[in-house]
Amino acid sequence: MLQKTFHIIEYTEEKAARILKEVAEMPAYRDAGQVLLLMLEQSWDAAGIRKKTAFVREALPKAVIAGATHFDGLGYKDMTENTLFTFLFFDNPAFRVYRLNLAGREEAAVGRELNGILLTHRRLRGVLTLMSKLRRDTGAMLDAAAEGLSDVPFFGADAAANAFFNGKNGMGWVFDGEECRQDVMLAVAFFGEALSIRVSCNFGWFPVGRTMTVTGVENGYTVTEIDGKPAAQVFERYLGLPYKTGAFAPQAMLMVICMNRMIFLKDRERMETDAYRAVAPQAAFLHGNSEIYRGSSGGEMHSALVAVGFREGPADGAARPRPAARAFPVGNEIIPLENRVLTFMRAVTSDLEKATAALLRLEKNLENEVEIKTRENESLSLHVVQTLAAAIDAKDNYTHGHSGRVAAYTREIARRAGYSERAQNEIFMMGLLHDVGKIGVPDAIINKHGRLGDDEFSQIKKHPEMGGRILDAIREMPKLSTGARWHHERYDGSGYPDGLAGTDIPEEARIIAVADAYDAMTSNRSYRGSMEQGRVRAQIEMGKGAQFDPRFADIMLQMIDEDRDFLMREGQKRGGVYGTV
Repeated sequence: MLQKTFHIIEYTEEKAARILKEVAEMPAYRDAGQVLLLMLEQSWDAAGIRKKTAFVREALPKAVIAGATHFDGLGYKDMTENTLFTFLFFDNPAFRVYRLNLAGREEAAVGRELNGILLTHRRLRGVLTLMSKLRRDTGAMLDAAAEGLSDVPFFGADAAANAFFNGKNGMGWVFDGEECRQDVMLAVAFFGEALSIRVSCNFGWFPVGRTMTVTGVENGYTVTEIDGKPAAQVFERYLGLPYKTGAFAPQAMLMVICMNRMIFLKDRERMETDAYRAVAPQAAFLHGNSEIYRGSSGGEMHSALVAVGFREGPADGAARPRPAARAFPVGNEIIPLENRVLTFMRAVTSDLEKATAALLRLEKNLENEVEIKTRENESLSLHVVQTLAAAIDAKDNYTHGHSGRVAAYTREIARRAGYSERAQNEIFMMGLLHDVGKIGVPDAIINKHGRLGDDEFSQIKKHPEMGGRILDAIREMPKLSTGARWHHERYDGSGYPDGLAGTDIPEEARIIAVADAYDAMTSNRSYRGSMEQGRVRAQIEMGKGAQFDPRFADIMLQMIDEDRDFLMREGQKRGGVYGTV
């Protein structure tokens, strides 16, 4: 398999003709079992698009076209005639394009029709969808389409509309080699024994405390070495994913990126996308009205980045037996985010253990070096914790900053309770990660408008156990999991997950429980606004001895009484007296 991408600035037939001639003469085109041309247009002239696709079909009859209008990442405000061609040359037949009518139909009906088509394919690996917005419930459509296909990723975008920038009425277009319409969905079904597809979705961009440099690239397409080490070894160690390891190195990549990320990140956008360009220099970047991804959960998204990697043939380019056992599934299974976090935490913990061993060797004669290493070690630990806390908060549309605020209140309660500075810092990190288990809860539940049903709440209640398992991997900080696992225990024994009571509940968890409850009541939720301070105080007073340890509840009540200017309330917490991360 091979990918070749061309970006035509201010499209002309002369420019296109030179590109199409180059492709026609490529051995990859001549020898391909099948050729897909993903054609992305920053032009909303339907007649012009039809003329372009006819021109391409005449020059490259072997290429199958699937396309949509999008916001070109280069000069999108000024130029309206940019065209992007990305060719995927498959060694074997690997896809089929379907056109489904959307006009006047319910989303679920369209999804069921697509589902019936997809179920006819053996070895279905993934589905690319391109559609016009038309104010449709994309999630409902994908849910119906994915029935019985839970291990198959769906990805793509709503076609961009010119109304986004010029304020006029307009709608995005999708097109193939025959039609250009606003009331259809194109679905490209990818299949085959030899084909592998991996998808990852990022809702934010968080550094992980380590900078690495690509030091080896093979044939200009595949990263082979990072910091002088085999790339597969580095990716396996820190991510535990088959995505870029010896089990899977992408030969082609499609990136669906929200324009918001480019607008807000500005020059820093390259910091994000260059990481993907380094892996697949020929990657194509699609900017639509919204992003589409459905794995174990998902649907229509905004401000996201969806990376889709393709590979055909043996996973590492040469046949070799697979290990007898792997920590994670292979094939097209969706790898749960909590598994990825566990792998990352284990790798970082190993780094911390090595740093600690180095400290012991240096301690006798190199006290200054020990101090430097200690600061580096503590900085790495805090950075990892802050990174995870930011990732947790990014999942919830209603509670941004919750983890940082709970951590700040927790540290202040601990200070007033007589904790040492070191113990205050430890419980601060426990507070930052008390909700880490929510990483494994589907976003649809986390961000649901209104109250949760019984089944949904039962899934939410699993997050303390999941958080405990994740943080238990950090052996250098054995108490870190305390807050995550037991912050929903109640003093009277009626909490979860273990039904602990009184002083059987670790003291740190009892402190975090009060801080968590305060922030939950003073923060906006999908089903209610924030509560008035006096009512919050009454709730904590009433919970003494039942929900809360009376000692720590009294400290929180003291903090509330001192907060005459309401600096702890949501909307003013960033500048509050207790601070945030």
